[in-house]
Amino acid sequence: MHLEPWHVWTIVALVLVIGETATAGFLLACFALGALAAGLVSYWHGDLTLQLVAFSAASLAGFWGVRPFALKALGHGQGLKTNAEALVGKPGVVLERVDPASGKGRVKVEGEDWWGVTEAGRALEPGERVVVLAVDGTRLVVEPEAAIMREE
Repeated sequence: MHLEPWHVWTIVALVLVIGETATAGFLLACFALGALAAGLVSYWHGDLTLQLVAFSAASLAGFWGVRPFALKALGHGQGLKTNAEALVGKPGVVLERVDPASGKGRVKVEGEDWWGVTEAGRALEPGERVVVLAVDGTRLVVEPEAAIMREE
């Protein structure tokens, strides 16, 4: 079986599109666009230099011309909270006493064990329900759930 260069470019484009489904940045799709352009040039018997120019130009066009609009249409970067930021507002439970004087304590939020701190005027005891107010490095700033409910 003999693969023509345009076959290779098409396979590369398909692999990149499949890879894009596992990522969220519309990055691989730009390279897939470039691979498709290079494949078209190759199909029309363009030499390797023209194929590489087409790949580069189409990839750059994707990065500068298509990617920003695609990311905006998908809602990326518009208040989307990820990782620890996504824990703000989530309920949790105190595992080990959270003491405002010593700054020590452990809380469980979303199934994960975190260092917990509080700005409340009293310590939080094990089993007490809390709500995450902020993330401070590797610590969650929490308050009693009852205090949050009263404020609303």
